[in-house]
Amino acid sequence: MSVTIKSVKDTGRTFVHNDKTYLVHEYELSDGVKGQANHMKSMPFKNGDSIEYEVKRENEKYGKTLSIKKPNSYTGGGNKSKYNSVGAAVGAALNNAVSMFIHDKITKEKIPAVADWLVSEAKKLETKHGE
Repeated sequence: MSVTIKSVKDTGRTFVHNDKTYLVHEYELSDGVKGQANHMKSMPFKNGDSIEYEVKRENEKYGKTLSIKKPNSYTGGGNKSKYNSVGAAVGAALNNAVSMFIHDKITKEKIPAVADWLVSEAKKLETKHGE
């Protein structure tokens, strides 16, 4: 579930773990949760950002420690996904055409035509299989 950041501030406190310096941030989220999260840079998220979080631990003295990330953009396929299937098909077709050239199956001049043909075949299969 995605929530919005109501407020965030870099506390100025730092700590070192595994030779990496982390900056402590305090968050208040739109669902009422308040807690701290640690980041390697200052203010990676800002007020109003949509985020996903998990409460990693709760401590009487320090409160809640949160793990915060951007919402998952993968939607399970279809046009809503940020994954570009046309770009992937073109890239794969070009790689295969170049491989055919390297293995002396086609001439260098035929690479674009073979890649075009492979893309059209991929589109036919995508239509056939409903993807």
